[in-house]
Amino acid sequence: MKKVILVLFSILITVLLIPTIGIADNHEEWTLVWSDEFNGNTLDTSKWTYDIGNGVGGWGNNEEQYYTSRTENVRVQNGSLIITALNEQFNGFNYTSGKLKTDGLASWKYGKFEARIKLPVGQGFWPAFWMMPQDDIYGGWASSGEIDIMENRGRLPHEISGAIHYGENWPNNVYSGGSITIPNNGTAADWHNYSVEWEPGEIRWYLDGQLYNTETSWYSRSLGQTTNNPFPAPFDQEFYMILNLAVGGNFDGGRVPAPSDFPAEMLVDYVRVYESSGPPTGGPINAFDRIEAENYTSMNGIQTETTTDIGGGLNVGWTDEGDYLAFNQVDFGNGANSVDVRVASNTNGGTIEFRLDSISGPLIGTVNVSNTGGWQSWVTNTAAISNAEGIHDLYVVFRGSTGIGIMNLNWLEFSNTNPFEKIEAESYTSMVGIQTEPTTDVGGGLNVGWTDNGDYLFFENVDFRSGATGIEARVATQTVGGSIEFRLDSTNGPLIGTVNITNTGGWQNWVTNTASITATSGTHDLYLVFRGGSDIGNLNWFNLIN
Repeated sequence: MKKVILVLFSILITVLLIPTIGIADNHEEWTLVWSDEFNGNTLDTSKWTYDIGNGVGGWGNNEEQYYTSRTENVRVQNGSLIITALNEQFNGFNYTSGKLKTDGLASWKYGKFEARIKLPVGQGFWPAFWMMPQDDIYGGWASSGEIDIMENRGRLPHEISGAIHYGENWPNNVYSGGSITIPNNGTAADWHNYSVEWEPGEIRWYLDGQLYNTETSWYSRSLGQTTNNPFPAPFDQEFYMILNLAVGGNFDGGRVPAPSDFPAEMLVDYVRVYESSGPPTGGPINAFDRIEAENYTSMNGIQTETTTDIGGGLNVGWTDEGDYLAFNQVDFGNGANSVDVRVASNTNGGTIEFRLDSISGPLIGTVNVSNTGGWQSWVTNTAAISNAEGIHDLYVVFRGSTGIGIMNLNWLEFSNTNPFEKIEAESYTSMVGIQTEPTTDVGGGLNVGWTDNGDYLFFENVDFRSGATGIEARVATQTVGGSIEFRLDSTNGPLIGTVNITNTGGWQNWVTNTASITATSGTHDLYLVFRGGSDIGNLNWFNLIN
């Protein structure tokens, strides 16, 4: 089980920083947006709901308790939520306990999640504060993720852990995390603050304000896909919170408590959720800001030197065939379509490949570089970029001669000169004869397919702005193909353009086809009508061009 909590910022009152303690909030401010202080004598059911029973296979963990909504197992008293595990026969199980969640009532995408909790001691107790995805947009566990804010093995009262679960659907799931020994010989039976700070591309775990674990690397791959969903999936969707006290289960090897350890209580003083009102740290790199070459995350075969280019600083150089720079978590937003690079060379030069997620990942563009007249004679070269959207690790791979250096690179900057946003095919208003399926194309998600002659997609109120003159369509087919007619306002309305589809070598072998359209402005209903035989082709997205 996993959970996410946020701890109140600890104020450092000494002028000396102790390097072994990670005390420092990464924001100037957090703004409280949700809380339960557990005042009064009843549970606030506008904030919490119950899980009841033992789930499937002991909630997938071989847990041995039966969760109830009885006050014997869940109550609010003296300013605390109290979850009690009992040694009793109930509905065929030997133990009962409680599990609360905000599922369907409150969920969040990013933030600080914090709770002050006292835990029971004794082998076989498994208390947790954790989070699960509200909608599982990337598929079943764990391709849609799980965040464990705090977990404890009752027989190890001096140790607390936190983790994330991600990857593919079980059994191809993975996890990563960390643990901490409670300082000053403390135990989990004392009151402690447990929290996480969750930002795009980074999750941090705290115990009483002390940072003890940071995760910045994970992935998600939906069922049937051969490529990963864009980073930071799956941790880019709304999650809800869970509090529970399990008995037995896989987390501690199936151990169960001694009868004398019951009743066991998990006390929660409060749960609080904050949103950031300060600048995030550790977030993605904005592709549309200038990226200095020397600010790479990692590299192979590269050196830096002082540059004489405008702005000064450093450039990278000594680049040979296959050398590369990696920039983690570059955010391309809704899509980049060009890149500028600042380069210099005193040789025949070569090329720069831009690839996503690995040095052999999808190629999104290539910049050619020729002799500029010197290693510090700088020029700006521009090249087209395609299929770059969302957040990805970016690899800048150098190709050319070896031994004497290919080129120097000072900076790079992406842009999107097209005012139109990409339209996903599966976002249609209505359709006839179409089905959807998971796509292996860059960006993941769904494509439409099973298209026959006369089938169509309808998109309501498409804004052509002051004028569109072309269209791009992302298509794949294993047949002779056909065409897509783009018509205004009805399936037999004015024809503004046609995109041809030919065999691409497979139903998931994607290409981008472009066609001119009659200059069109204003807002129209748009109909995409497929023409040909049967099984004409798959469509992932289309994009208007000016």
